Amino acid sequence: MKLRGLVSLFAACMPLVCAGQSDFVKEQMHGRPPLHPTLLLTSYKGKEEPIMDVRVDEPEVEVDNKLHGISLRASFQPIRGASFAPGSIKVTDQHAGSRFIKEVIMFSNGDEVSGGDWDHHSDYEATLTPSESYKDCYMAVLFFDAAFIKGNESSTKVSVVFHEIGDLVAGKPRKVQVRFGYMEPDEKNPRTFFPLIFTHGLEIESNHSDYSALFFRRLELTRHEQIMADYKAKNVGKDMPLKPYVRVMPKFPNSLDLGKLPAVTKASFMVDEDGTVYSIQLDDDLNKEAATAIHDALRGWLFFPRLKEGRAERTMVRVPIQLHPEAKAAPAAG
Repeated sequence: MKLRGLVSLFAACMPLVCAGQSDFVKEQMHGRPPLHPTLLLTSYKGKEEPIMDVRVDEPEVEVDNKLHGISLRASFQPIRGASFAPGSIKVTDQHAGSRFIKEVIMFSNGDEVSGGDWDHHSDYEATLTPSESYKDCYMAVLFFDAAFIKGNESSTKVSVVFHEIGDLVAGKPRKVQVRFGYMEPDEKNPRTFFPLIFTHGLEIESNHSDYSALFFRRLELTRHEQIMADYKAKNVGKDMPLKPYVRVMPKFPNSLDLGKLPAVTKASFMVDEDGTVYSIQLDDDLNKEAATAIHDALRGWLFFPRLKEGRAERTMVRVPIQLHPEAKAAPAAG
């Protein structure tokens, strides 16, 4: 396999180095963050397109029913998708590391001379066990500074490695091995990683989705803080209505019988001056699993807060929450 360099993630649409982790971000990083079904976008001929497939290690977008390869020097923007693909996938036996091999030439008289670098590369491997059969799968493995997700660092560099998987068979384990460009180890600032696995561009939920949700929530909140600063600076002295710009749908456990729940329930909550949600109340007395899923989702919503003469105001919001697929939920209203 041809060796490829690591691909920089977020370089085009977001800074490669995130803004400083403020007290706001630290305060909001409590509880379980909502899951983050991810779509990876890249720019193709001036438009943002989702990565739909990978050929070996080259990502591809689909335009006019044709797949087009994307340069590994491209940048990629993660956005929150509406939902995961049906089913799930278990990722086990993960390992990543870097190897650096130097060639040494030995002479009969005992002298040695360096023959240069013979091989240097990095590897990732894992075993994937899907709950369902999936077609045209690929993997994106994100590497970043471990201290960032622990909250000990205010910035991180993020790299992504793509790998073609192909079809997966329900219940049948598949070992995946990826070789890519050399990643320099750093004992003082070690890197960590998590996989995102896709089928036809839709992410499949995995046992690492909680970890990826934590990472993406930290980025989302950092970005939100800057958005709020820009929004208030742009609307000095103005009156502006409340407006949600990140809405997260509940992710109910597969074991939950939604048929026993009302088609639609209503939730009330407060939107703080900073655009985050707190004090969630549900109209219906739902079982614990359903109520927890709704609370987790609503805590992930982010708003442009209501402005009165340029000053942000707390606002009570009441919204319908769709529990059955055939039910239609109206948008949020302040």
